[in-house]
Order: sequence, then C-alpha cells, then structure tokens
Amino acid sequence: MNIYVESNFILEMALMQEEHQACTDILDLCRQGRATLHLPAFAFVESRANLLRRKRERAQIQKSLELQLAQLGRSELFRADVDTSRAIIPLLARSSVDEEVRFSQVIADLLSQATIIPLTAETIRSAQVYEDIFRQVQDATVFASIVSHLGDARPAVSCFLNRNSEDFDITDVKRILADLKCRTLLSFRDGLSYIRSQIS
Repeated sequence: MNIYVESNFILEMALMQEEHQACTDILDLCRQGRATLHLPAFAFVESRANLLRRKRERAQIQKSLELQLAQLGRSELFRADVDTSRAIIPLLARSSVDEEVRFSQVIADLLSQATIIPLTAETIRSAQVYEDIFRQVQDATVFASIVSHLGDARPAVSCFLNRNSEDFDITDVKRILADLKCRTLLSFRDGLSYIRSQIS
C-alpha cells in the first residue's frame, strides 16, 4: 500500500503534536514492510522553512520580552511578578533547540524509510496548473508531486494523509486523487485506521 504525506507529517512528528503517535505508528508499519511511505522532496524544504520561521519568531519574542521585563523590573510594583515571569525566557530558547534536535532525528528516520518524490521540471509545470485550486504555491507543488508519482506508479491502493483540512479539503483535490485510486484522509489517526484496515 502506498501512503502519501507532506510537510505537516514531518512537523507533527518533529514537534510532537497531537497526532504524532499515529505518524510514528504509520512509519513503523512501513519499517515492517507492510506499506510504503512517499514524501515529496519539496516537503522537506517546506517543513524546514516552517521550523526556522518559528525559531526566528521565538527569538524576537524573547528579545522583546527581556526588554519589557527589564523595564518592569525597575518598578517595585512589578518586581516580584517579573522574577516569576523570567522563567519563560529559557523555555523559549530551549524549545527551539529541542525542536531542532528532534527535527534532525525525524528527517534522518524519514530519509531512511520513505521514498522521496523528486521535484522535477514536469512537477513545477503541473504545479502552475494546480495553483488555481490552492491558496499557496507550496500546496500546489506538493500536490503536483503526489499526482505525478501516482500517475507513474498506479498503485492498487493508496491514500493521502494530511491534517491541513483548510488547504486540502477541496472537492477537486479529492476527485483528482480518487481518479488515481488514492483516498484523501484529513487526520493521521483516521489514516492509520484506514491503513490497518487495508493491510490486515
């Protein structure tokens, strides 16, 4: 069975978000040879950019917070509260470091287990066609990569898992994938249940 995912699968695992265990279980099924995971190469770039953006935002918040707390700390009215509030500053710094480490581990794991769908000239041309469907060119590029691979591989059973319902819960997207015998599931937990039902 072919399983297609994109950048939010990577981030779900790296950031240990709500459905990260389902992602881990899906990856375990692929390790066991019971399914094959496919990831567009572009998803790695997109997820890395997302992580770096989060890191920059936290650094800016940290700098601004340090300045505000320093100003408030000059007043006897707020000094005690300021001392308590300072605990968030190392948390912001530590969270970025921890996410970097976890992200590197997840990427290494995925690169060893998943089939990487290359970003080709044809994919870029197709993405331009799909831009009318999506709000962002990134989503169009990911979608074009998956459609291209499905068209070449023609798997008997496949699914596309994505938690980004805002951008992928689109009738045209589901129809195009369904025509290629690929089911769209907008939850990794639901995806895991579907995969298990197909390979049991």
